[in-house]
Amino acid sequence: MTSNPDTLRNTVAQNLHSLKTFPKIVLDILDVLDDEDANAHLLVDLLHRDPVLSGKLLGMANTLGGKPPGERPITDVMTSVSMLGFSRIRSLVSTLSLREAFSPVMPTLMANQFWEHSVDVATAAKVIAEHCGLKSDLSYVAGLIHDIGILWIAINYPAEYVHMCAPEDDTTHNVIESERQWIGTDHAEVGAILCELWGLPDEIRQSVAGHHNPDQMPPCKYVMNVHLAEVACNALNLGQRPRNGVSYFSEQTLPLLGLDWKQIPDLLGEIDARARFMRTFAGVSSGRTNR
Repeated sequence: MTSNPDTLRNTVAQNLHSLKTFPKIVLDILDVLDDEDANAHLLVDLLHRDPVLSGKLLGMANTLGGKPPGERPITDVMTSVSMLGFSRIRSLVSTLSLREAFSPVMPTLMANQFWEHSVDVATAAKVIAEHCGLKSDLSYVAGLIHDIGILWIAINYPAEYVHMCAPEDDTTHNVIESERQWIGTDHAEVGAILCELWGLPDEIRQSVAGHHNPDQMPPCKYVMNVHLAEVACNALNLGQRPRNGVSYFSEQTLPLLGLDWKQIPDLLGEIDARARFMRTFAGVSSGRTNR
């Protein structure tokens, strides 16, 4: 496959059917992020119409919501939403909707690891966004789909994907270089095209395109956010993935986000704790520990 922009876009578009349609509920959430009233009505309506999602929400409210011992179980959707918070529920709905849409076409080899890493980076991006004054829910979705191009590659180039995932002694292995060697492009380029075809916000498209090489993109806080989120998750070894080391970190990241190195230890601690919680909350934890 060529990396010529027009040819690549046509190739991805022609094979878009290999993935499911991007979940409408996530698009709806992104459309009304700035309108809390509309967002609340959207979520409550969805939960009332989806018994599976409602049941999971009620279970989480009863186990994680801090219900005092001895009180009756929570059985009301609105009480659950109020207890857990709309932002947390938006993250849960986005995660479950995307996983339901894309897991059926995902090779078993990659499923658990893919979703663990996606939720980890999404949570880290949300934490960073909260500290930097960015839209945290938009940042969460950007982190959640930052590697969506890998899924497209795995489905459309399965033999090459297996070769790219093969263990190597070289600890400096660069996934982008490997993808370009095997198929002529990389998952960041493919993912950005998918975002464009799905009509996602430009901040998300840019974040997907530049999360490995943000210095090659126009300056954008959302790009640096997802870049830092992935670096943080790799540094913390969340998910214990192969090649979890940090191979590159842009020097422009912290200045552009308005952060300094003194804030990083506390930020990493918050990311570590909240990523573990969110994996359990969304049901994507494999049960492994990182220590």
